[in-house]
Amino acid sequence: REIYEFRRSTEPFIAALAARRATARDLAGIEDAFLAMEQALEGADHARSAVDLPEFSISDVEFHAAIYRATHNLVWAQLAHILRPSILLVIRKSNDTAQELRDSLERHRKLMECIRLRQPEAAFDAAMSVMDRTGLDLGLRDGGDAETLPRPLERT
Repeated sequence: REIYEFRRSTEPFIAALAARRATARDLAGIEDAFLAMEQALEGADHARSAVDLPEFSISDVEFHAAIYRATHNLVWAQLAHILRPSILLVIRKSNDTAQELRDSLERHRKLMECIRLRQPEAAFDAAMSVMDRTGLDLGLRDGGDAETLPRPLERT
């Protein structure tokens, strides 16, 4: 819960900052991680086999770490590295079924596109959407409008 609370309160801001500062190399790193997530999910669809959850989860962590790095803020980049094991634990717990993963993947796609298109406010909202799905999957949100954790007070 505490890791989720931390991520939900910081990642929308980090995504908005990345939308302002990401270089072409940063965008490629975010996209590479996204494509690895997509491959882990789509490979299961085509082969009629189980989703490669470990690969999906590792790629999911890398996707978020790439966004942290795209801020070009040393503290955020280091924090992503330090928190990697904790974030992986939360992601592994929230990535349960292919149906949930498809929704999660689409939310990640939207976030990636907002950053790529340099839309900080849309990136903030897209990151919030990713975290809302995570909260729902972890049982920390009810899926409705009621939130168990507060939204950050102000976008910057």
